[in-house]
Amino acid sequence: METNWLRHKELIHAIYKYANAYASICFNESLGGEIKMSSIDVQIIEQILDHSEEHRNMKWYAEKIGISTSTFTKRVNLLNKRGLVNKYHTSNNRKNVILVVTEKGILSYREYAEKAEKMIFGKVFELLDQFSQEDLKRLQEVFDIMSIAHFDDVLSRPTLIKI
Repeated sequence: METNWLRHKELIHAIYKYANAYASICFNESLGGEIKMSSIDVQIIEQILDHSEEHRNMKWYAEKIGISTSTFTKRVNLLNKRGLVNKYHTSNNRKNVILVVTEKGILSYREYAEKAEKMIFGKVFELLDQFSQEDLKRLQEVFDIMSIAHFDDVLSRPTLIKI
């Protein structure tokens, strides 16, 4: 079968190449300073910092990042054990777990951010700064559509239960 239907082939292949590379390292704990974190851990801390005043629950964060709730819970428990994130309940709802990044977590994240900006994101930001706000929104839409399609597929797959 020919692949003529696939328009913008080079860009789509670059997106998949990045996704494959990221998937192979996203749980490697090689980021940060004294306390090593994975890429997923960094994203969790970023989201908690960005939404700390909103008191979002763990399911919301998992969906926002695009990982399963069980994976999110495992990573948060590890971050909590390392003293980077604290878990709380609100006085009126003991079911939802509210996450707060600790001072130690903020310092670890800051160490990561300084290195990441110099090594990777500085170049990415320079290129993205050349896009219009409208083009950036459209590019984000492309990634959102692709991630939702793949994430929804993963979540909807039935699991096997041994009998």
